[in-house]
Formats: sequence, C-alpha cells, structure tokens
Amino acid sequence: MRTILLLLLCLLGSLSIFGQTSARYHRAQVHLEGRSLQELALLGLEVDHGEYVPQRHLTNDFSEVELHQITLAGFTYDILIPDVQDYYHNPARQQAYRSEARGGEPCPAGATSNVTPYPTPSNFHLGSMAGFFTYQEMLDILDSMRLLYPNLISSRQVVSPSIVTHQGRPIYWLRISDNPDTDEATEPEVLYTALHHAREPNSLSQMIYYMWYLLEHYETDPEVQFLVANTELYFLPCINPDGYIFNQEMEPDGGGMWRKNLRDNGNGTTGVDLNRNYGHEWAFDNFGSSANPSSATYRGPEAFSEPETQAVQAFCNAHTFVACLNYHTYGNLLIYPWGYSDTPTDDAPTFNTLADVMTLQNNFLAGTGTSTVGYTTNGDSDDWMYGETTTKPAIFSMTPEVGSGDGGFWPVREDIIPNCRASLWMNLVTAHTPHTAGVVQADPAQREIASTSLYFRYQLQRFGLTEGPLTVSLSSLQEDLLLVTEEPRVFNLAANAAVLDSFALSAVANIVPGTELRFLLQLSNGSFTRTDTVTRVFGGFLRTDIYTNNFTNLTPWTPDQGWDLTTEDFVSAPTSLTDSPGADYPNNSITTITLNEAITVGEAQEYRLQFWSKWNIEAFYDWAQLQFKINDGDWIPACGRYTVSGSAVQAPDQPVWEGQQANWVEEEIDLTTYLLPGDAVSLRFLLVSDEFVNPDGFYVDDLVLQERNMETVGTTTLLPRAAFSVHIVPNPAREQSQLRFRLSEDGSSTGHWQLYQAAGQLVTQGPLDLRNGYQEVDLATGNLPAGVYWLTAQADNQVITTQELVIIK
Repeated sequence: MRTILLLLLCLLGSLSIFGQTSARYHRAQVHLEGRSLQELALLGLEVDHGEYVPQRHLTNDFSEVELHQITLAGFTYDILIPDVQDYYHNPARQQAYRSEARGGEPCPAGATSNVTPYPTPSNFHLGSMAGFFTYQEMLDILDSMRLLYPNLISSRQVVSPSIVTHQGRPIYWLRISDNPDTDEATEPEVLYTALHHAREPNSLSQMIYYMWYLLEHYETDPEVQFLVANTELYFLPCINPDGYIFNQEMEPDGGGMWRKNLRDNGNGTTGVDLNRNYGHEWAFDNFGSSANPSSATYRGPEAFSEPETQAVQAFCNAHTFVACLNYHTYGNLLIYPWGYSDTPTDDAPTFNTLADVMTLQNNFLAGTGTSTVGYTTNGDSDDWMYGETTTKPAIFSMTPEVGSGDGGFWPVREDIIPNCRASLWMNLVTAHTPHTAGVVQADPAQREIASTSLYFRYQLQRFGLTEGPLTVSLSSLQEDLLLVTEEPRVFNLAANAAVLDSFALSAVANIVPGTELRFLLQLSNGSFTRTDTVTRVFGGFLRTDIYTNNFTNLTPWTPDQGWDLTTEDFVSAPTSLTDSPGADYPNNSITTITLNEAITVGEAQEYRLQFWSKWNIEAFYDWAQLQFKINDGDWIPACGRYTVSGSAVQAPDQPVWEGQQANWVEEEIDLTTYLLPGDAVSLRFLLVSDEFVNPDGFYVDDLVLQERNMETVGTTTLLPRAAFSVHIVPNPAREQSQLRFRLSEDGSSTGHWQLYQAAGQLVTQGPLDLRNGYQEVDLATGNLPAGVYWLTAQADNQVITTQELVIIK
C-alpha cells in the first residue's frame, strides 16, 4: 500500500510539472500605451528579456497561461509567432522571421563588425540538441578537456557532496590554471557561471568555446599563457541541471521553455527562479521578483532556499573571487549592479570602465538593469556577489545576455559560434581584471595621417584593478617610408583613468597620398605584451572648403516648423541648429530644413561633407536624416559614420540617426561617388516622429563641404628634441593660451605653425620667426569648441614638433 501511494504521489508530481511545461508558448507583443512595465512584473511575468520599448510594448515569449493573465489585467497583445517551440527547432521558419528583422548595414563600404575573428577551437563542435549540448554531452566534454590537458584543467568536481539538487544532482566546478590541481593562494581568482535559467543553452556553449580556446592556445598565445599562469579561472558550467535536463527530455530537438529549477512548491506548482533566490536584498519588492509560486520569477520561500544557489554561495565563500561573469541569454546586453534599485554602487566608475572595455568589440548595451532592460531585479546573483561583504570580499560581478532578439533563447545553429565568438573578448577582459591591465587603440577620430602633421594618435584606458606601469610603443611596418621617432611611453594611470597621446613620425621617402601605412601598436604591463596591427591612410590632401556654415543665422536655409537656432548647446559659439529649440520635438511630425541654393563643386579627387552633431531620438521608431540631391535628381539619404539601418517603421534599410548620442561627434559623409566637377548638390535635414515618445531631438553645427586633392609628399625630418622646445601655457586652456617657441642652442630659423582639430582640419596658423632664438604667440581659444587640438611647427622645411592642446569650457 505504501509503495502504491508513493508511486501515486510521484505520478501526481510529474503531472504537475508536465502541466506547467507542456503549455504552448507564443511570441507576443504586449501593448503598453498608458501602462508600465512594472504592472506586467507584478503579474509575475518575466520582463527582463525580450524587446522593451518604453510606453510602447514588450515583446517576449509567453505561455498561454501567462497570456491569459495579461488579458485579465487589461492588456492587449499581438501574437507575432505562434508556438515558439516549433519555431525554435524549425530553421526555415526562423530564417523567414529573421528576414523581416532590422537588417543590414546601410553603408556597404562602411564599418564592419569589431569582433576579432577568433579561430574556432578545433575541439569545439556543436551539440545534438539543435546545435546545443545535452547535459551528458557537457559532462563528456569536460572529461575530455581533463584527458587532453591534465596540466591545465582540473577534473570536474562537486561543490559539496551535501548539496544536491531536488533530483539529486551535484553542481560541478572546474579550474583552469598552470597548476590546475592546486589552489595557489598567491594568484587572483575569477569565476564564470552559466545556466541559471534552464532555457538559455548558449550561455553554456560560449563557456565551452572559451575553455577550449584557453586550453588549445596556451602553448602559442602569449596572452593565454599570461592569464593561465597568473590567474585561477573557475567555471560552474551548469547551475540548473534539473531544469536543463527537463527541457532536454521535453524537447530533445531544442526549444524547451522551462526556466526555473524543479522544486516542488507543494501547491501544484513547480520551480524557483534561481536568479531571484540570492540573499542580497531578497524580496526587496514584488516588481523585481514574485512571491507567487506559479510565476516565472518566483523567488522561493526564503533567500538561498534552493540547493543550486546554496552551492554558488558555498563556492564563493570558499574562494576570493575578484570578478565574475554570470552568463545568460538573450539581448546582447551587459548588466551590472545594482539590480534591485536605480541607485549606483560605490564602485560605479569601475563597473562603467569594465563594461566599456568589455563591449568594445561586440557593442553590447551596458548598464544597470534599469538602463538596459528597463527593469529592476532583486535577489539576483550579481547583487549578492558584489553586495555581500561579510562572508567574502565584494566581487565585480556582471551578467552578459548573449544573442540577439530575433534568435531568442534557442538561436539557429548558424548563430551559435558567432555568439560564442562575440563573448570571448569579454571573458578575456574579465581574466585580466585582477591584474595591471589596460587597452590601447588607435584614436578613431584620426582617420588619416596628414603630411602637415606627422603623428599617430592613440587612446589608452586602464581597467585592471592592480596599480602599475603600462607601456605603449609604436613601430612602423614600412620603415622604408616612415619612422616612429619617439621611444615607448610609460604611464602610471589612476584607477579607471584614460589618456589621449601621440607618437611623432618622420617620412624618410616620398609617400604617395592614399598609401596605407601599417603600424604595430603594443601595450605591455611588464609581463604580457598585446600587439595589434593598425593602419592609417597617408593623407597629403589639399583641402578646400567650398561651403561652410557655423549656424549663426538661418539666412541660407528655409526651415519648416520647429527648426531654428539655439543657444542651449553648440560647438562654435553662440548657436547651433536644432529641430526644436528649448523643447522636445513634437509628436506626429515630419519637419525639414533645406539649403536655399545648391553648392556647385569644382574638380577634386574627393568630396566630403562634415558637421558636428548630437541627438536624442526615440530608437526604432523616430529618426533623423540628411538628404542630398545632385542637380535636379531625387533626394538621396546620406550614409555617415554614425548612421544605422532604419527599421521597418522608420525608413526601412536607409541610413538614419536614432537613439542617443549625448556628446558632440564629428559626422562625415563621403559624396565622392555621387559628384562630378560642375555638379550642384542640394542639402536638407529632416526629423520624423510618431505619436509616442518624443525626446530632445537633433543638433547640427559647423557644416563644411570640402574638396580634396592629393599631392605627392617629400621627405621630412624631425630636428632633435634637444634643439627645440615649445610650451603651451596654460594647457588645458579656456579663453587664451600662449605658444612659447624656443631654440635651446644658438641659431636662428623661420617657418610656420599650424593648429589642427583632432580630425585633422586646419583651425588657424601663423608665421614662426626664430631668428632671435625664441618667439611667443598669443592664441585666442575662447571661440574654439572644447576638445583636443594638435599644434605642429615647421622650420626650414623641417617638421620640428607636434604637441597636444586641450581646450575646456
């Protein structure tokens, strides 16, 4: 009788779980007009994934039960994809849906992905579950790693024999190190986790990819050697084995939608959201987690009620982790504390810096929960890892959400490796975080090296938590053309500090304008040197400004309603152009401002339109655009450095400006392929809005249409620095600065000096008269916009110095 009763109870429990998980899921767009995301959160719905557009909608995968709740709460919705389980393991259907998504680069010749094309590890192969690994495949892979690389990775071990899941499974961990079977107390520790949520398999795939990458490249890659030899890298590959295996059993071809663990809640419901069960500010409110056991975000009866989170707690308390990445999917986001509230942490500058560096390649949207998904969460892993400091030190813990919205929780096989590759740089940066570490890049504002200003500019950002010197060096790969004339620079930067600096160059032969110059840019912390090959085009352009407009008046323009000058913000005083001075732009409007007379161009090898701009425009819906037409032709949308491809509800697949660009940037439009000598080009700006969100709008200043012609450039030589000096006082400058030129030895010289904007545009110039050995020049800077400028001096046909001037306001 007892046996029969026990079997009956097990059957009822299985039916309870099956009832919750066998319901169909649909991708639905829930309308939010006049409603808040918090109202949906109070229903216990998962609102931290999907596409959220403030005041408009939330698009996510919901069960039929959840959609019924949404209806009862008075919301309306549209079904975008019925039966997402079928969609997830049907590549043809998924590809059809993807074809309707926001697509393509609007400028075919423009920027490409910044993600380094890391080679796929030879041992990495896709799994049998729609390209993802089954639980047993994961265990077999981890065992294979140990078998092949016993000197680099530990065997998989359980966190604690006394902590097992509700179905009796342990939580496994591994360590990658040059002494993997020894916990070396002197080495900093870093942690990576995956699969808190059972339906997010790409979180595991990227981890396996990263682990194979470290193991296979240890012998040949100096970066991997440094990290593995000086850091203990720990991995918890599957936090939620019960839920993951349940999805595998329910949907062996992929597409399982179970999220939580398999706790029997005792009331006919199953599961706790493990990422709401941690102890820091657990149950802070009912928005960021739910007290309802049937909810997808059910936080459990108490903090750390679940064996899975207890295992993570015990593992962290037994170690001294400096940084951690808790991987999830999806959204292409990087989220960091605080999750439970909108307040920044005490270490917000460090989180900001780490996030900026981690997203350099993949361009993930980074920030707190509110600034990324528009939503707070409480009881999550990041808040506890960082916030709990009595049982362990604070951990700089962050959550990457890997993968785009159209791929969802189960992206197509073709996207798995690109998603893994997009995560690799974040993983490497995290491993560098405990050390003396920085990142150096060629300054993106310097797109060419001009003959009148022979220098290479770079940016250095410190992100490592350990103080120490960082050495930047530059060498030419074409020393028959160009030499770097300065020694490596050593920087001892404060935490989170950045610097913009340059290396002087010297041409040793005639260089044909347009020649691609190649350099090795290196950064060393004394133990590891990162080397990148960077290129810049040798300019030698003779620039002729055939049209300029600083927007001090609107006489040359015909504006629609709204467009006018503003004193709110500008690059060159006293005004700039904007669509709605002193106010947000209006709803349901299409406004333009058109140049009255077309500009006739002469003969040139290139035609470039440049202007400074900033904007705050509702993403995905509203948009700004510059249009031009040649002679009496049609209006053509202009593609710039900062334009993106218009969505289906904007100007589909056309270049537009949208979203937020808070600081002024120099936009550039290449019109070379459109113009012939004698053509007349007309210009107009336009802003288009709908009936919902309407922020500040679009700003323009200092518009220039430039003709460029190339000239052959001869040899230049740098005089010894000991023979010449220039001091800029004060520097940084506000209203005025003085240029003090000196010859340190007896002698005389004449020539000229020039001041350039960071992008290479000449600002002003003057004669250089050193016949008495010195000269002082008063330079008015009050009318120049804030930014970085470069002073170049030439004497007796020789480049003798290039120095930086910073203007602040």
